[in-house]
Amino acid sequence: MFRYVSLMMLVTTIPAMIVERSFASRFIADYEKLPRPWVYYLVNCGSIALSTFFYCTVLLASQSTWYLAILTLIFVVFIMLSSLTIVLIFRRDAAKLRDITNETGFSTINYTLSLKFQLAENVRVTKLLVHVSVRYSVWGFFGCCLSACSLIVFGESQPLGQLLYALLDNYIAM
Repeated sequence: MFRYVSLMMLVTTIPAMIVERSFASRFIADYEKLPRPWVYYLVNCGSIALSTFFYCTVLLASQSTWYLAILTLIFVVFIMLSSLTIVLIFRRDAAKLRDITNETGFSTINYTLSLKFQLAENVRVTKLLVHVSVRYSVWGFFGCCLSACSLIVFGESQPLGQLLYALLDNYIAM
């Protein structure tokens, strides 16, 4: 049981960081200056609520094979959408930074030096999150495929299904 709770928290950790970075990108001019505790509460409470929802749906997934297949598809779509979101945020912030640091001196953005440094920090952090998120997507997709194969395709009573489920347990533990 603790393994599934940990796994559901892991499923929502990277998207929670992505949501926080999207707020940092949205409020770029004064994100470090003005305290916004609502961002912290929204991200953390949303992550806990979403992981609780995912955990409850995993518990209910044992009722039907189709329910488990739909749940696996929801997980894959959730993981892929979070990766796509951080890539879009990275590309937008990188384009703004290129526009600000344009050597011709003609920038379409009115900026201050602190805005430029905050934007550079956002680009560095989102670049790291892009790499983490893509690896997380590959890891999650492979884990969802193992789960689907072990429980849906082969079933729990088949030896190959049990072998794939044991492989999934080891894969999650790593």
